[in-house]
Amino acid sequence: MQQPIGAIAALVAGAILLSGCTPDDTRHASGSVDVHTAAVAAPALLAVTPDPDAGFSPTAAEPRPAAAVVAAVRVTDAAALGTHVRAGEAVAHVDGAAQDAALAAARADADLAAARVTLLESQAAELADKRAQARSKRADLLDAINALTAKRPELVTTRDDLVARRTEVRATIASLTARQAEARAARSQLAARRDAAAQLPDSPQRQAATAPLEAALAQADTGLGQLDAGLTRARQGAARLQAGINQVVSGLATLDTNLATARDGLARLNDALAELADAARAVDDAHTLAVIAVTTAGHAVARAEQQASLATLVAPADGIVVATTPTGTVLAPGAPVVTIRPDAVASVTAWLGPDAAAGLCPGQPVTVTTDGGATRAATVAHLGVTTDYPPTTQATDGVHLTRAVAVTLTLDPAAAPSPGAPVDLTWTPCEKD
Repeated sequence: MQQPIGAIAALVAGAILLSGCTPDDTRHASGSVDVHTAAVAAPALLAVTPDPDAGFSPTAAEPRPAAAVVAAVRVTDAAALGTHVRAGEAVAHVDGAAQDAALAAARADADLAAARVTLLESQAAELADKRAQARSKRADLLDAINALTAKRPELVTTRDDLVARRTEVRATIASLTARQAEARAARSQLAARRDAAAQLPDSPQRQAATAPLEAALAQADTGLGQLDAGLTRARQGAARLQAGINQVVSGLATLDTNLATARDGLARLNDALAELADAARAVDDAHTLAVIAVTTAGHAVARAEQQASLATLVAPADGIVVATTPTGTVLAPGAPVVTIRPDAVASVTAWLGPDAAAGLCPGQPVTVTTDGGATRAATVAHLGVTTDYPPTTQATDGVHLTRAVAVTLTLDPAAAPSPGAPVDLTWTPCEKD
């Protein structure tokens, strides 16, 4: 305590403790105002490196090195001394430009990763459409192949029937041709006999001989005419049958060509479907990785947001700023930037000998006197139940190697002395049952 008031007070207090009471039974002791402060520390900011791949890497990314802790931070502004702040209110800021840039990069990475997912989903939908179209074409080709395959036996049967009928017609033509030759030979004989009979002298006998021959020749001419007509019809039928055979053969050739073309198309479609299936699987795998990348990017954004938020320092409780840091100061992480004395009941701690402490009761009024002579009303809030050695940081009126009892008093925070200030205590012993 300051001289001379502090020394005098200490001597008086010591005399009081030794005697146990004053003539008017008033007792004295020394103590100090408890330090109740909350320091808002400089944050430990991490150096976040943006991911340039943003989820587009086709293979698993290599493990990224751990982010390094920034060695120091620069204070850009802080609350002034004596400022009253509320819990959660911003009381200081540090330079967070690097963290803001990292946050912007992380958000850009997240946007790119989301765009990658959208792109892959579009590709998957396009591949699905192509596969559906290919399957539809394949079904059409299978129907065509089945129809052509079913039609071919019919054409083969028709061709074989026409060939058989053509064979029959050719046999008929050959038979008619032979009969025509025989009929012509017979007519020639009849004509020769008629001509021979015509050389006879004109007489009843000649007429009797030539008349039957003339009738036979007329009949032979009629038969030859019928044979000629039959041959003409047979040859025409044979021609029609040949044309039908040629048409069926041509149809079979076209059918076989179309069948071969359809089978080649089916083979190509099968290959295309296999390729599309492989592409769909690749896109699906890439989509799975892209979705994981979106989740990873979201975590990176959350980490970057958390880091960016650390650049704003907030008050942990309502209170008065009792220490602050000038703008531009560079601090190590954990160093106090702003110190706040919370809006709470102020307290004084004093260490008393057992006899002096025995004259105090919970709730008892005590007068607190500062070095400047100002007095404050205090109330006993807590009495220790054991004796211990007082800490060297506590002002006492006795020897620190003497065991004492800790006593805590509360004061009105609006009129409380500065934290850590030494004070003198005065009280009248309470009456105990």
